Amino acid sequence: MNDDSGIQPVCTRLPLAMGDDGQPYLAADAVSTLFRAMAEVIRGHRNEDGEIDIVAHILEMEADALDCRAIEHTL
Repeated sequence: MNDDSGIQPVCTRLPLAMGDDGQPYLAADAVSTLFRAMAEVIRGHRNEDGEIDIVAHILEMEADALDCRAIEHTL
């Protein structure tokens, strides 16, 4: 996917793994990295009432939760 601006979406750089069922999957660390990247982009577009910071915080909480689940799953 590419538009005239030459900017590639972040998801084009995320590694995909093929599951036993033939479906492509993203690794948990790739998804949490994507959440963190989204939070950083959102923070770059702050507004004065702070709503953007709340959304960025929620994304980071989701990334943290996914990291914890992935670690627990490997124990």
